[in-house]
Amino acid sequence: MAVLFLALINLMAVAFVFSQNRIPDSLNLVLKNAQHDTSRIKALMELGNYFQSSEPDSSIYFHTQARLLAEKISDKTNPNAKDDLRIAEALRRTGWDHYVLGNNKKALSLYDEALEKLEKHLQNETGQTSVQKTYTTKIRTVKAAILGSVGSVYYSEGNYANALQYYFKGLKVKEELGTKNGTAWFLSSIGNVYANLQDYSKATDYYFKALKMDEDLGDSPAIVADLAHIGSVYGQQNEYSLALNYYFKALKIAEESGNKNHLATLFGNIGTIYDLQKNYPGALDYYLKSLKMEQELGYKQKIAGSLGNLGSLYTKTGKFAEAEKELKNALTLSTEINALNLISTHQLSLSQLYDTTQRPGLAFIYYKKYIASRDSINSEQNQKKLVRAEMNYEFDKKEAITKAENDKQVALAEEESKNQKIIIWFAVFGFGLVVVVLFVVTRSLRVTRKQKRIIEVQKDEVQRQKTIVEEQKTVVEEKQKEILDSIYYARRIQRALIANEKYIERKLNYLRKKN
Repeated sequence: MAVLFLALINLMAVAFVFSQNRIPDSLNLVLKNAQHDTSRIKALMELGNYFQSSEPDSSIYFHTQARLLAEKISDKTNPNAKDDLRIAEALRRTGWDHYVLGNNKKALSLYDEALEKLEKHLQNETGQTSVQKTYTTKIRTVKAAILGSVGSVYYSEGNYANALQYYFKGLKVKEELGTKNGTAWFLSSIGNVYANLQDYSKATDYYFKALKMDEDLGDSPAIVADLAHIGSVYGQQNEYSLALNYYFKALKIAEESGNKNHLATLFGNIGTIYDLQKNYPGALDYYLKSLKMEQELGYKQKIAGSLGNLGSLYTKTGKFAEAEKELKNALTLSTEINALNLISTHQLSLSQLYDTTQRPGLAFIYYKKYIASRDSINSEQNQKKLVRAEMNYEFDKKEAITKAENDKQVALAEEESKNQKIIIWFAVFGFGLVVVVLFVVTRSLRVTRKQKRIIEVQKDEVQRQKTIVEEQKTVVEEKQKEILDSIYYARRIQRALIANEKYIERKLNYLRKKN
């Protein structure tokens, strides 16, 4: 159904549009007062982002000016990663502007140029400094965004094989970077492809994976997109109550944020469910709300889808002139932007209109055109490409897991080898230390024993000398005693033979007196 396809186109576009809550006057002021070219580039990019939804032509102008200035200040002889990253980002945003206007060929050309700028800086990542690693991460992030944008272009054209191929490439880059928000977007986009291929099981699986990630991140705009996608799948399976339940959940969040892209998509989706339930007044009300908002935004894919929905509704309500007018306008616009899925849908709607109004010739012509478009989308070659794209992703993913496991095993083996070397070195060192200790201890014991023997000899000598001294002391003492005894004996004799002085003095005095 056209509107369900449109829902997926709309919500994918929103995910790549940057914040539009900036105030243009403040950005102009920043641009005017910018002292450096890099500041001017940033201001020009933000101005382009501001006008991306409302005035795509103005957005192209500002993003192109940002690219030209980035090229001007870059080193032409040896462009570095920083310069090429700025240029690639400007190219990416300009490419998205052209995609919004339906200039898919120009958009793809700009995306290819941007990827070429980035790829040369991803050739050799070994031995990078921390600064270089930071820029490599930024380059990979922008590369993933570009791959997603290329996928969106092919998706809008109904080239699901190429769309899936680029979505899986982008998903692989995002998984390597480990960023959940980008990963969720790619999961959701892959779900869109499977939804349009009516592989609802795979589509739902991818949508719920994306919703879980976005809820973990608290990303309200992405949650709105996920809920709308799930609602679309249920709508395509005739589960209308479930579809409306998810749509109104999404609408409540979108109304709180005031996001026109989401609101336009959800109005169209709710209109489709009412259309299927034969609530034609309700369907017309929501279709017109959606168309009005989409015309304000200027997205040709969305406008073409809404015009087709209105034309089909007018056919059901008997307003055949209005139906033919809207369906032809829708087909013209879809052809202009090469939206193959929308083209086939509008061709079928015109065939049904002409059949209803009894114009079998025109009905047959448009039915054949529808069959040709449908077969082009569902060709065997495209189906093989679809299978190959998923198989390549799964193979790359398994290869990456295997490589990571091998790297892990190699790292473990290297670590084990390193540990073994450490253990061996410790063992050698320990053994050497033991030998040294034993040598020191043995030498010490030998020295100690030698010293002990010397001490014992010295002790014996001291004892012998002591004995000699003691013997000599005894002899000396005996000699001294003998001498003293002789002296004392002589003194006694002397005292006995020689009178003392007092006796002599007393005798002298006596003799004097006598005389």
